[in-house]
Amino acid sequence: MIPLTDPVLKRKSLGAFAGASLVGVAAGWSVVAVWLSAHQFIPVYTELASYWVSLLAGVAGGYMCFRSQSESAGSADSLWRGVCVACALVVVMTSWRLSDQRFIAWKMRAIPPDAAWPQMVSDLESVGRRVAESGRSSLPMKEPPPKSLQQLGSEVDYKGVSGNLITSPEYDGVTAAILFGYKGRCWGLCVGPEGFAKKYGRDGRYIRVATNAFFFAAPRG
Repeated sequence: MIPLTDPVLKRKSLGAFAGASLVGVAAGWSVVAVWLSAHQFIPVYTELASYWVSLLAGVAGGYMCFRSQSESAGSADSLWRGVCVACALVVVMTSWRLSDQRFIAWKMRAIPPDAAWPQMVSDLESVGRRVAESGRSSLPMKEPPPKSLQQLGSEVDYKGVSGNLITSPEYDGVTAAILFGYKGRCWGLCVGPEGFAKKYGRDGRYIRVATNAFFFAAPRG
């Protein structure tokens, strides 16, 4: 029997503990990261970048778990470690793949439905009309949006407001969109016909929040 004071055993035990902790933290973070970004505790680019970090951490932790396995460990122990690491990596990949849909769900929960959305839609229509009537295509990023619209995203993620006036059989009035995000995920609020929402919320990743108003989140095309 190898004594607990054996330095090799202690090193392997510490390695196994560190590896298991890394695997667990990687899986856990991938689950909560989108909640944190939807509630503006962290920027969305931090959330998106962290999935790569979580995946690498899970792989590194799994390697540490197997590397620190004692020579006397049986096949059952190896199988258990492999299953745990594989499950953690599946959690990371699934959380990453579904992050846009989960972001929409958490953002919808973070914004009070009755009071906030009507005010946001009204403010966006006003800004869009002002932009269109000024002859510009968008509101400069350095000019902050109305306070109600700041609930959609942080200043770091803000990318501006566009506005236009259109007349067509389908829609007659102001079209406007406030954008936040990056290539990995673009989100915001748009006012206009549903076809306008499909332009931003690809693959149906948008939700109607008022008549001719939609919240969207999807990778930028």
